[in-house]
Amino acid sequence: MGILFVPDLSGASSLEEEERSFKAADLNHDGRLTWPEFEQAVRKILSIRDNFQARAFQMLGPKTQETLMKDHFASMDKDHKGYLLLREWHQ
Repeated sequence: MGILFVPDLSGASSLEEEERSFKAADLNHDGRLTWPEFEQAVRKILSIRDNFQARAFQMLGPKTQETLMKDHFASMDKDHKGYLLLREWHQ
């Protein structure tokens, strides 16, 4: 599952940049990333990136893409609350 499982999904190189990317993904500004916000952010990030993982992801079928993203979301949501906090986005 290495296509989406990259250490730094946000693409940020500093904590400040990670916070900015989290806030940009948090469309309703409630301090949480829900599944729809996460999905939209990941698709946007991967559409901008020009690397092997991003290109490989784009070649997958829609159901496979969704499964990979949901698996990644679940792995980040350690306590299974259904959303991500900034500290989880950092990991």
